[in-house]
Amino acid sequence: AYAIAVLDRDDPTSFVVARCGSPIVIGLNETANYVASDLLALHKVAKEFIYLEENDIAVLSCDSVKIY
Repeated sequence: AYAIAVLDRDDPTSFVVARCGSPIVIGLNETANYVASDLLALHKVAKEFIYLEENDIAVLSCDSVKIY
């Protein structure tokens, strides 16, 4: 089981997260998007939440989330 976040040195404005067995929740607000393994880590900074499904991959930036 794993959950991983990957940053690209050439594009520091976005990152990729992937889930296989371990939880990932994405927190959304007007100015940024956040990632954690538990909602409690994000409840003070985010207003909406997305739980990734098993084997999902997401690409996040400050103003967008794309889930594959």
